Order: sequence, then C-alpha cells, then structure tokens
Amino acid sequence: MGNERLRPTSGAYRQYTIAGIAVGLGLAVSALVRLRGEPGFAAVLAAGIALAALACVPLVARHEGVLIGPGRITRTNLLGLSRGFAPSEVYTVVLAHAFVTPGSLRQSAHTASTLFLLDAHGAPLLRMHGDFWAPEAIQEVVAAVGVPPLEIAEPVTAAALRSRFPAALGYRESHPVLAAVVLGLLVATALVALTVVFARAL
Repeated sequence: MGNERLRPTSGAYRQYTIAGIAVGLGLAVSALVRLRGEPGFAAVLAAGIALAALACVPLVARHEGVLIGPGRITRTNLLGLSRGFAPSEVYTVVLAHAFVTPGSLRQSAHTASTLFLLDAHGAPLLRMHGDFWAPEAIQEVVAAVGVPPLEIAEPVTAAALRSRFPAALGYRESHPVLAAVVLGLLVATALVALTVVFARAL
C-alpha cells in the first residue's frame, strides 16, 4: 500500500477568510473615517489590518492534509507542522455525526460530522471536522485505523463530549462563552494598552 494524501475542502476556508477580511477591513475603515486624530486611531487601524492579514493565511498555506502511509498516519496543519502516529496507537475512534459548533464570524451555531482519534489515555491523536473535511476523507481515515468507531448519532456539544472523554477536548472549547469573555477582555486590554502607548508618543 502506497501513500495517500487527503486534503481538506476549500469552501469553508474561503468563507472564514472572506468573513475575517470583511471584519478586519471594517475596523480599519472605521478607524480611518471616525477615529483619525484620536488616541486609539493607530491601535484600531493596526488591529483591523492584522485581522485581515491573518484571515488570508488559509489561502496561502498549502501544507495542510492527512497522509496515510504504510503503518503511519501523519497530520500536517496550516503552518506546516506535522504530527504522525501509528494506527496501533489509536485506542478509541469517536464519530460524532452532529457535533455542535458554536457561532462564529461565519455563521450561527450548527452541527457537522466530526471524527476524533484518541490514544489509550483518551488524548486526541487526530481530529477531522466536517466543515473542512469531506465525509469520504473521514471514512478513509477510519478505514486506515481499523478500529470500529463509536458513532454518536444525536447532536452532542463539546461539553457533553468532554464529559464522556475528558481529554478529547480542551476547557476553552467546552466552555465557549467563558472563553469568549476572557478573550474579549484580553483584546480590550491590549487595545487600551496600545492606545495609551500611541497617545504618549504623540
């Protein structure tokens, strides 16, 4: 058996990119129109440009994929970082057919088929979300592992899945509202700090 490389679908990445660019450019234009001459002008402008640039990363990153080879599966992320494991390391295969994803820039909360490959300690070796991976690609990985999947047909949230498999998901994803509040506070603090720095520099 030779190597088989699976690629994520590009549609979802394009939608996230468009949404991120729209929000980023919106912030930048708002700064140019409404905040010119204000202490926070440079901070908001920089944040908008940075967000728009960050949203373009999926369009220029061509590395992402899953390589199925003889006795090894290798996952490469957007940044080109790879992590490989042997199919024998997979202890549990969870296929959630309706994994609930919180709302985002792209859309409101929705469900998508999601695959989790867990090791003997319940830690994730690989995760494939249906927003980015075709069902055929997910099934190919399941077949390559050779472990019968535990299929969850009903809608399941990150918190509910974490209660069954504590190490499969992080605290941030299991508590999205709290994580969003903390992230918002950090971003607000950073913007205030930048505003103060630029105000003193003027």
